[in-house]
This record gives sequence, C-alpha cells and structure tokens, in this order.
Amino acid sequence: MAEYCDESDLIKIRPSILELGVDSWSDQIVEAGDIIDRAIEANWYRRIAEENSVDWRTTLFDRDQLTNASSQVRRAACYKTLELIFMYLMKHRVDDAFEKQRKLCSELYLNEMRDVLISGLDYDWDDDGLSSDEISVPQVRRLVRV
Repeated sequence: MAEYCDESDLIKIRPSILELGVDSWSDQIVEAGDIIDRAIEANWYRRIAEENSVDWRTTLFDRDQLTNASSQVRRAACYKTLELIFMYLMKHRVDDAFEKQRKLCSELYLNEMRDVLISGLDYDWDDDGLSSDEISVPQVRRLVRV
C-alpha cells in the first residue's frame, strides 16, 4: 500500500522540513494516510459505494483502488502530514510558532479534503484498472432560479 505523499512532496511546500532535527517523517506520513483513509471512507466511500451497488460493510475501502490519488489526494496528505509534524514539534506554551503552523496546516487540510470529497474521487469499483466516469462527477448540485 503506497502512501499518498512522501518527504519530497513535503519539501515542495516547506523546503526546510527535513532540517528540524528529525531524520524522517515517515511515521507522520503513514498516520496522515490512515486519517485520510478514514475520512474518505466515512464521508465519500460509503455513500458512493451504495450508488454503485457495492455493500461497504463487506467490501472495505482500499486506497490502492484509487486510480488518481497522486493528483486528487496528495495535497491534502501533505497538509495533514505537516499538521502532524508541527504537532510533534510544538512546545506546550502560548504563541508557539509550531502551533501556529499546525493550525494553518489543519485549516488547509480541511479545506482541501472538503474540495476533494465534494469533487469525488476516481475509484476502480470492478477491479479492472479503470475508474467509472460517473464517479468523477461532482456530488453537489445547485439550483438556479429562472
């Protein structure tokens, strides 16, 4: 199971992230992926699975079935990972710089995940290597008064 992002993705957002006295952020990357999996399953997969005649209770969400995760989820994964990193680094005092960065990354993650979940994800429902066209259609409709 591949992760949604890696340290090179984090460097693109925060170039000095590997210079903070920690050799690797792999634990935070894995934890962020697990958090994102839970968010996708609870807020998108269950609803869309039923629309595709899949019982989500017996067919669990599998991130390897996301056919376009690198472009759809990577940014959210970076923000969540950075949030976890700053939480790890912060000191428990008022006006900690890492706490401010954690809050910023948390907001960015929530906004990005909201957009991802509203837009929908490309998911291979029948294990043929292709995603359904209708899954990419946004799941929000707007009414227009005439």
